[in-house]
Parts: sequence; structure tokens; C-alpha cells
Amino acid sequence: MAAAAAIPGPALQIAPARKAFACQVLADATGASPDTQGSWPGRAKRFWVQGFVCGLRRTEAGFRDCAIDDGTAMLLVRIEDGEESFQDLSVGDYVMVVGPFKRAFRGMEPHMVKRLNHLPNRLALWDLEVLAVCAEEARITDSR
Repeated sequence: MAAAAAIPGPALQIAPARKAFACQVLADATGASPDTQGSWPGRAKRFWVQGFVCGLRRTEAGFRDCAIDDGTAMLLVRIEDGEESFQDLSVGDYVMVVGPFKRAFRGMEPHMVKRLNHLPNRLALWDLEVLAVCAEEARITDSR
């Protein structure tokens, strides 16, 4: 069997999104995170959060602000008005949001927003996924 051919050019390097609760995103972004030895506090480039849409409004600057509540904190998500994939959001939707946190407006600027209303165990599974990431990071930190 022949080896796969290498793709020429520089490798695309995208920082992985850090699965987190809203309170962790806010603590990390403000430098208030108590864990200064972990692998991500203060250094995460992108976050992945999930929660319920609890507020929507259009701004005069041409953005759509969306408040997401995951049970630990509320997080602002700022979406450029006109983004087709975000137009059908409604209060009460359960969504996944991936993107960087922007200190300028203390909120996330998403690369992706996806409705997850159709997943029956979404809350329990998400909590377990984030807790598993935290446990793994604590294990790595303790082994240093």
C-alpha cells in the first residue's frame, strides 16, 4: 500500500476550542481563574460553550447580541447581523457556540453557532464532557 502524499504548503494551524462552562470563560478572560498552573487559563484562544439562549437583541452597530446561560453564568455572544446560519435562533434554544472571547465587549465572537435542541441528553452529556476535560487537566498539572 502506498503512503499518502504530503500536501504541499504550510500546515493550517488552528487552536483547538477549549470546552468550558461560561463561568470558566469569564474567569479565564479576566485573569480571575484560580488555576494558574493549568494548560489553558489565560491562554485559550477559542472556547466551546453550550447553553440556552435567554435573550436576543439587535444593536445599532449592526450586530445581534445573544445571551447564553449554561447554569454557571451568562455569556454574551455577538453575531454579525446578516449571518444566515444564526438568523433562526430563538429564546429557549439550546446552542453550541465556538469562538474566541473578545475583551472589547466582554463576550464571544463565534465562528460557529449550532442549535442542539434535538439532542435529548444534551445537558448531562455536556456537563460530563467539560468535567472530563477539567479532570484531565488537573491530572496533567499534578504530574508536573
